[in-house]
Amino acid sequence: MAFTTVRNAAMTFFFMLPLTACTTQGTPAMIQDLDAETSMLLFSDEDNISEEKPYYRALLKKSNNCSSDNIDIKIVSSGKEDMVDYLDVTGYPSLYVMEGQKLKDKYEGSTESSEIETFINQYIDCDTSDE
Repeated sequence: MAFTTVRNAAMTFFFMLPLTACTTQGTPAMIQDLDAETSMLLFSDEDNISEEKPYYRALLKKSNNCSSDNIDIKIVSSGKEDMVDYLDVTGYPSLYVMEGQKLKDKYEGSTESSEIETFINQYIDCDTSDE
């Protein structure tokens, strides 16, 4: 009788294990790794590199003016299906602003570097003065 109870408990555990694993897989690891600070995620498609140049230019300019503590930029390939599906990315390039693990905003405007910079400046504040 004790063996049957142990066997039933073990079977219940093994049947429940896959169910609990499914619930934790909803959020991609890259999202789980984001801290509470603001992060910029640039969704990139290798077939659209020329269209992405203004995004890279704007992000690089901001990055050069900020310390690494103030700005977190991640380039996400269109092949990262878990990320694309999770954030419902529909076009490339796409710039997403994350605050911690939450989507705060996404850029869908002009492809002019100055317009992208204006958008980025709304979310990333860093000292650009020379000390």
